[in-house]
Amino acid sequence: INSNDADIYNNLGMIYVAKKEYTKAIGYFQKAISINKNHLFANLNLGGLALSHRDYNYAYQIFKELAFKYPSHEEIQLALGYSLEGMKQLDASIAQFKSILKMNEKSDLAVYKLCFVYQRKNSVNDALEYCQKYADMFGSCLKSDDKIFQAISFLKQVKESDAAEKAQPKTPENPEIPKSDVTDNKAPSSPTSAIEK
Repeated sequence: INSNDADIYNNLGMIYVAKKEYTKAIGYFQKAISINKNHLFANLNLGGLALSHRDYNYAYQIFKELAFKYPSHEEIQLALGYSLEGMKQLDASIAQFKSILKMNEKSDLAVYKLCFVYQRKNSVNDALEYCQKYADMFGSCLKSDDKIFQAISFLKQVKESDAAEKAQPKTPENPEIPKSDVTDNKAPSSPTSAIEK
């Protein structure tokens, strides 16, 4: 192909994505960007492939630049949040998703991600707040076994366990009783697993 048309290379990249020939697709997206570094769709496609293949650092580089150029483009801002989460920069991803809600308080994807990123941080109250908010937004459209309801149930159990543990009086240590005879009935104070998208 001898062309300086970035659209042609972007379209070829899309064809190879459909064929699941991702290495070729990446090459064509990169070629499109080399011709026109501001080609929005080629950048989005390349960043999306990086995310889907869990190359979060590369995705972050792409979406950070795009987010600066397109501050009101919600899909780009979300993708930047996904990249940060994938890089395990949870506080930064939370800040990113919250900034999206300032731009669009009805952004269901931002609410959804805050539910699960807070859960990854073991921030039970915050996670429960956003999980419940998402359920309130879409509850009638969700199946009873949807992940969001599983998360809410799990978080409520953790919260109740924490409350029960705090209310339980501590047993004073008795040096005359061997430790092996003392049963530890305390509930776990933090979730040991997370339900994620």
